[in-house]
Order: sequence, then C-alpha cells, then structure tokens
Amino acid sequence: WVNLKEAPLRNRRGFKIIRPTELGYYDLTNTTVRKRQGELAKAYGVDGFVYHHYWFYDESHPGPTLHAPLEGMLKDGHPDLPFSLNWVAENWTSTWHRKVDQGNKTTVTSTPVEPGSDP
Repeated sequence: WVNLKEAPLRNRRGFKIIRPTELGYYDLTNTTVRKRQGELAKAYGVDGFVYHHYWFYDESHPGPTLHAPLEGMLKDGHPDLPFSLNWVAENWTSTWHRKVDQGNKTTVTSTPVEPGSDP
C-alpha cells in the first residue's frame, strides 16, 4: 500500500490509477478489517479464502513470513468463511513477473527446502 499511496493520481499515459474503495488501504492483521472482508466476500458470493503460507530459510528471521493474518483468523474466527492453505515453496526474488534480466535477478529470501529434494 505504501507505493500506491505515494503514486500520482494518473500514470504517465494519463490513465487514472485506481485506489482502494470499500476496505481502504486495509491491514489484514486488523480484526475489524478481516471481519468486513468476510462480510463483503459473502455478499458477493465468495466461497472462501486461500492463505499463502510462506516459510523461508533466513538465519536472521527463520520461520513463517506474512503469517499474522492467518494467525489472527485462527484466533478470532474472522473472516468467518472456509479457507485453505497454499504452501508457497519458491524463493522471493527482487524482480517483477515481467521480462527478467537474469544477471540482475537476486534472491531476497529462500525456502528451507532445496530444489530437487524430497520435503
């Protein structure tokens, strides 16, 4: 959200940059926001959510990453919808999903399981 808040109202081609509406610049660690997200999901026919579960090998911060919304939901039950977990087993790199200059692609953090091993 930080980058979007700082972005101009229009892009370099003059097109309006869309901003958040119903939930604003939401924070999924906030119970009120997750509860409202669940209400909106039900109103629009969403059957459930998928939580991406990241667990990286980083000596300075081993263990789960971006886990607070999932832990909050397990603690307080919001959003009150079915859910599943998606284990994300790939490295984070400092690139966007566009044409990548392989010489400039650097790993930000890596998974605890080496590629080709049997977890």
